[in-house]
Amino acid sequence: MREIMDALHERGFRINYRASVYRALEKLVSAGLVEKYYDRKSRGIRYRLLKSRLNINLTSGTVE
Repeated sequence: MREIMDALHERGFRINYRASVYRALEKLVSAGLVEKYYDRKSRGIRYRLLKSRLNINLTSGTVE
């Protein structure tokens, strides 16, 4: 989570609460766009991007 917060700050996003990033990541996990896993080497929870491309149909409201 710290790495994500640092990357957002480097890009100019000012996020004050880690819980906000956590909630957003959990929504991405629920949507099947991101995978949450335990990394034994770093002994922590990590997130991995599952989809590199996303198609959104604004007419039907579906995501492919």
